[in-house]
Amino acid sequence: MTTTEKADPNRQTGKTILKKLWHSSTSNLTGGGGLALLISSFMVNITGFLLQLVLSRLLGPYSYGALIALFNITNVVGFSLGAVQVAITQTVAEESHSADGKNHDELTGYPSSIYTLFVKSAVVGAVGMVGFLLFGPTINNFLHLNDVVPVIWLGLWVLPSIVALLPLGVLLGEMRFKAVAVVMFSAAITRLVVAIALVEIGMGINGAMLATLASVLISCLLPLWLVRHRLFPNLFPEKSIHLIKKPSPIKYSSLKLKLKDTTLSIVALGGYWMSTSIDTFLTPHFLSHKNAGYYAAAVTTGRIVLFLPAAIAMVAFPRLAAAGGRGAHARRTFIQALTVVAALSLAAAVVIALIPHLIINILFGNKYPGSVGIVTTVSFAAVFLSVINPLIYLHLARRSHSSVIPWVGVLLATGGISVFHSSPETVAIVMLITSCITMLLMFIPAWFAENSTPTVSSPKANINLSYNSPIAQSELDFSVVIPFYNPGPRFHPHVRDIIECLASRGVTFEVLAVSDGSTDNSEESLKELEAEKPNLLQVITYPTNQGKGEALRIGLSMAKGRYLGFIDADGDIPASQLANFICFIGENKPDIAYGNKRHPNSKVNYSLLRRLYSWGYQDLIKLLFSLDIADTQSGIKFIKREVIEDVLPRMVEKRFAFDLELFVVAKHLGYNNFCDLPIEIVERFGSTVSPRAVKGIILDTLAIFYRLKILKFYSATPRPAR
Repeated sequence: MTTTEKADPNRQTGKTILKKLWHSSTSNLTGGGGLALLISSFMVNITGFLLQLVLSRLLGPYSYGALIALFNITNVVGFSLGAVQVAITQTVAEESHSADGKNHDELTGYPSSIYTLFVKSAVVGAVGMVGFLLFGPTINNFLHLNDVVPVIWLGLWVLPSIVALLPLGVLLGEMRFKAVAVVMFSAAITRLVVAIALVEIGMGINGAMLATLASVLISCLLPLWLVRHRLFPNLFPEKSIHLIKKPSPIKYSSLKLKLKDTTLSIVALGGYWMSTSIDTFLTPHFLSHKNAGYYAAAVTTGRIVLFLPAAIAMVAFPRLAAAGGRGAHARRTFIQALTVVAALSLAAAVVIALIPHLIINILFGNKYPGSVGIVTTVSFAAVFLSVINPLIYLHLARRSHSSVIPWVGVLLATGGISVFHSSPETVAIVMLITSCITMLLMFIPAWFAENSTPTVSSPKANINLSYNSPIAQSELDFSVVIPFYNPGPRFHPHVRDIIECLASRGVTFEVLAVSDGSTDNSEESLKELEAEKPNLLQVITYPTNQGKGEALRIGLSMAKGRYLGFIDADGDIPASQLANFICFIGENKPDIAYGNKRHPNSKVNYSLLRRLYSWGYQDLIKLLFSLDIADTQSGIKFIKREVIEDVLPRMVEKRFAFDLELFVVAKHLGYNNFCDLPIEIVERFGSTVSPRAVKGIILDTLAIFYRLKILKFYSATPRPAR
């Protein structure tokens, strides 16, 4: 290395680059105490894992299988009830976010509302405890237990579990992650120490369940102490000394849980945790006690894969909820969480798959030889389950019904295990298949549902457009938007021809040329023309290429015409075609006038392959949308202003499916006066059609169908522009 290289401050080693990449991929998850919560959650999982290892050796396969079934009941019930905690977290996070910049003295409704919820949770907890105790004998018979006392401990566990939901939800919503970390770790250590001590003195399953009750009491009482100033402001005023971190002075305007949101959270998270535990709940019923114990040991090993995903999702959720699961920040948080979860869980599963014998022998000793053959399958099933975790929290933040999809996996797993339970191996295969299917079903709506349109900047104008940005006021007869990206030498004369054609028709007009992140300096070729015709031409630029649809959205949002049109920038459709549209619009006033390459009077020559693409695509559109439009993708259209004002705030497509979404949303809102006009195309235009482009537009088309038919996205009232 030379002296110059050593002194170069801009030189970055591979190690430095990796550090920066890791920091950028985890900054949203570890800031503000998030790292403490991640570490604490990891340690909680480690202590839980150690507890199961010790108990598996102390109890043996026969009793261990039954204990794991009881533990999984607490997991399923606890996390189902924890959905209320998620709803509280979501409400508090949104209230905190909306309270930014407000006068804190005016927000005074929070203490009384949290006290009301506390009383309600205590009553519900008492009722639930009684109900669970009454249902105890049924659980005892199903699991073939010889002692009902462990089920009694399970019933008593319900009351503090429900009461703990409120204070923990408040702490998470206020993003007091360090406090939550202390609570979680204290409860885990209590469970580990007490369980081992009680089992060692001969209490068996009873001792393990009693330790579980002790740990949940810690999880209940310590958070209640941390939010005591909220519950009992007269007894514990704000000036009291607070453990871990003094709470925010914000007093939220209200803390009211919507029944719909709470129910959705309960159903969704209950489905997720049931999908992670349904196998160990069913195996004691369908398999022998020994085989159920082997399977439980394999699952315990495989659940190493799930150690961190739950904590990562817990940290990410308040940030997702504060933004409603949408927008650039929420999207970045979700992608970071999903990436970290997938990478860590897959790495853990690969390690287990490489040395299954060694891991089982180290963890469980030589009493569980039947676990070795199934631990790899169970581990990779856990990878799919770990990926589902951040997906379900994203859907909950968006209040999407897609969050309940894990119940599909529960039904598939239950049916599959009921039929295929000849051995632990067949049960593991069923879980692998159903977990994969569930993950895919969760991922599809997350992929298709657009978050929001990113903010872009322009040297010509201060553009800050979300998909629901307001439309400019009407002042002119016509506006023509020309989206362009590296259009080539024909672009400048084409724009000049457009201006001259419009000027010759005796109408008031404007032309907006929108550069979609062009890199060939094509916008520079318009500078002279823009200076020459300052009231007729406006050039808009932004730095990154985002798609034709994005350029059209920006241009149409800024346009001031009573009819707003757009035309391709390459000049294949001559500017003279605009004259026919202007005449037709003046006489007929259609909702949308569009060029139709398949019109009998059109003069178009293009390849057979392009014709096949076009015919096939239009048939697909008719099948999916019952849309009687002969050519949705032609490069020239004019839309009445009233239609744009209704349709554009609901549109999200950025690429070539923008035209289709325009027609679909317009028809959905009741517009149907769509008129096609013949067009002329002077040159072959098939160069941009490729298998990749075809794949992209088909995926975008399916996304439009999903938003229209499944999400009912276009029926919702657009959010107000910010």
